[in-house]
Amino acid sequence: MSVYNKEELLKMLQGIQEDVEELDVLLRNRNESVKKDIILHERTLDHLERELTALESRCFNTQEEKEYVTAILKRPVSLKLELGS
Repeated sequence: MSVYNKEELLKMLQGIQEDVEELDVLLRNRNESVKKDIILHERTLDHLERELTALESRCFNTQEEKEYVTAILKRPVSLKLELGS
């Protein structure tokens, strides 16, 4: 068993405290970085969801347009030629 005097123990304790403070700073920085990454990913997901909704809407509208055009093409057509003066 090693015997340390008071001065050596205080130096060791001070070193441990400095290490803990450095680790605390690193942990806080990492937490901030993770928060920023999460916010960025949430914004990206929101953007992708909006784009997907817009794409689905366009596809739905395109389907409606195709049905509308098909219905028009199936109707009898009469052509009138009007001559302007």
